[in-house]
Amino acid sequence: MPSVLSADAEALTYVRLGRWRMREQRWAAAEFEYIELRPIRWNLNRRKTEAFLYFRRRRGRRLRFLLSSPDPDLPGQIARQFAAMLGRPLR
Repeated sequence: MPSVLSADAEALTYVRLGRWRMREQRWAAAEFEYIELRPIRWNLNRRKTEAFLYFRRRRGRRLRFLLSSPDPDLPGQIARQFAAMLGRPLR
């Protein structure tokens, strides 16, 4: 199922394939307190590195996205880029 997570200085955007069309969700950058990257320790596939990317919001539930890559450094690079684009600290 294709999905795209993107960010710019104003907002975080998540686009995914819905039942009949593409669905888009947007959150304002000012809504976030910080971004957190947590590697998955119980990963059974040794050829892939997986980590959860959390976006902690000031109000409401935190957002969680799964990052998966054969490159062990890629989830950290993605998290740093999102933190820089949104202007929020990375924990």
